[in-house]
Amino acid sequence: MLCYAKLYKSRNPLSTGWVYSNKYKDIFKQARISCKTDDRICMLGELADKGYLYEYQLPPLEKIKKMNPYQIERFNNRQLDMRITFMDDESEKIIFVDDWRELGYYYRRYKGENIIRCAKCGKLERGNKNGTKKYCKQCTGNISSYEYDYKQCQCVDCGKMFNVLKMERSRKRCPDCEKAERKEHNRQMYLKRKNSTILIKDEV
Repeated sequence: MLCYAKLYKSRNPLSTGWVYSNKYKDIFKQARISCKTDDRICMLGELADKGYLYEYQLPPLEKIKKMNPYQIERFNNRQLDMRITFMDDESEKIIFVDDWRELGYYYRRYKGENIIRCAKCGKLERGNKNGTKKYCKQCTGNISSYEYDYKQCQCVDCGKMFNVLKMERSRKRCPDCEKAERKEHNRQMYLKRKNSTILIKDEV
């Protein structure tokens, strides 16, 4: 929530640290906290009781009665909004956020947990016990196959070198020549069927 409050202030210098309730789902997801919707409200309530958050205060009932339906709806939509009370722009900069996909992992890495940065997309991810993990889950399947399980072969038609996976090492042609060869094969099969049909009609 502090990251979101600072993001809003970077866009609008007059912002005072309010975080809107429609962002709570994303905030808990990025913080890597899995819980029910009711539990989110309880957690935010505990932070408010400790003074870290300031809950949105509704105006007096007399003032609400004088409002039009549009104003009342706006107040109802903001009942769960909260303001960060501990945001300090003059404090020492400790954690620098350059990727908003995994905000929670920035803090976990700062606390000493095994968090790595994907070598391909730059996303933060939990490391493994051996310390050999380099890629996130999304990039692992695409990279490992092509980076470790291929060999170079020479095309029998054009002579160009191309990469082949372990399960496809019987291939003899590059993708371009293989496509051209398949096209020619289909053309020959079509002519063969066409000629055989003509011969049968002539015999009849």
